[in-house]
Amino acid sequence: MMDTIYAIEKSILLGVNGFNSAWGDVFISYITGRIAWIPMYLCILWVLYKNLKLNTFLIVVVSIALAITLSDQICGSVLRHMFGRLRPSNLNNPIHYYIHIIDDHRGGEYGMPSCHASNTVALFVWILCLIRKRLVSFFLGGWVLLECYSRMYAGVHYPGDLLCGLILGSAVAFGTYKLSRYTILSHPNWYQDSETILQHKFEGSSLIAYVGLATIAIIAIWATISVW
Repeated sequence: MMDTIYAIEKSILLGVNGFNSAWGDVFISYITGRIAWIPMYLCILWVLYKNLKLNTFLIVVVSIALAITLSDQICGSVLRHMFGRLRPSNLNNPIHYYIHIIDDHRGGEYGMPSCHASNTVALFVWILCLIRKRLVSFFLGGWVLLECYSRMYAGVHYPGDLLCGLILGSAVAFGTYKLSRYTILSHPNWYQDSETILQHKFEGSSLIAYVGLATIAIIAIWATISVW
């Protein structure tokens, strides 16, 4: 059974990783990085700040940060050492001979679960539960899938690593969302945003999707210029 699952994972990984190009290397290197997404992260903070009172804004931001930190640490500091699964790009993994590497970046020793997958889906689930606007939800869902694709393209994760990261990040995010929501609604004298939280009224939230799409477009244009 495990051999069959690994064979499927290997086929998917090599299919994605093998479909590479100079343009794709530049594009993916920015997509999978953190710096390029700073405008989108700032936009999310702005939307939350604009629609929530300060007390509620702080507990929401702290809870989102907690969800991302918890999922990241559980993946990176606990589960990876428990599973001990080498990254495809690791030089001690026989499959590394068939893996295309971007800028000689191979990542750490172990890759299961994926911290990228858990962190991005944690943010997605939090925003999905909080804002519940179709455009924003579809964009962030696509963003999570793009991030997962980028990790296979870069040769640093198997599909199973990503799936485990997605499950863990979703669970942690949903748990912290429920906890913070209960805290806010249980203390109406301190957190005076019950209507916003219950009815998910967040004005200007579409800007999150627009900024994210603009980021992808700029990265694509830059990748084209770089390989011209």
